[in-house]
Amino acid sequence: MSVEYDIPLTYKQGKYGLNELPENDGDTLVITFGEFEILSYFTPADDNEVRIYNSTDFPLSEQIVDEGLTASYDESGKLERVDLVCGDKEKLVYIAIEDEQQAEEIVLSNAQKNAALILDGLKDVKEQIAIVFSDYYNDVEGFDYHVKYASNDDIKAVADKHWDIYNCGNYPEENRIECDTDTLEIILSCLPGDIVYDMIDLLIETMNERISGGIDDLPNKADDIKFIVSEYD
Repeated sequence: MSVEYDIPLTYKQGKYGLNELPENDGDTLVITFGEFEILSYFTPADDNEVRIYNSTDFPLSEQIVDEGLTASYDESGKLERVDLVCGDKEKLVYIAIEDEQQAEEIVLSNAQKNAALILDGLKDVKEQIAIVFSDYYNDVEGFDYHVKYASNDDIKAVADKHWDIYNCGNYPEENRIECDTDTLEIILSCLPGDIVYDMIDLLIETMNERISGGIDDLPNKADDIKFIVSEYD
């Protein structure tokens, strides 16, 4: 059985749980929690369907949605974003993006934040890093961005098999470092359709620039560390 939650598109400024929101006969964002523990809605601007799936990192249930869904309104009373809180975790569900300028600000801010997350992850690697691969899938549906690193020992193991040492796919998955792709995917899904691919390009370019510019400051880098961009499909 599906459960629908009507989130008013306008209300007074602030952040509210579901039980604090008024019943509204006006325009709403209708969020559905249904079969297979999928949270879904259609964006008000472009009527794009957005789906959020149950995962081990952030499990979904009717109780979690009932107790954790929150709506935030800006100073003009417009719905700004919807989040889902579960314990100490918070997941972006929806974000309102009205124009290209606002889109650029949101994309750039999140690109910088996620590049910093990846650089922090690289700093924690115990081995000396010789190659950092930017590995991404350039599509709003199923968007992904992560990096893989390779130590000199990793490179030797690949070379010994006569494989291409500059092919990201030849290195183990445990060398993979993630960023917050869940949030990035929601942002991209909520973008106006006429600018979405420009914003994906901006996101990837900015993250690549930030990470490639930051690897020289890694305490565990090899002297001749390389940054290689690797797009997959």
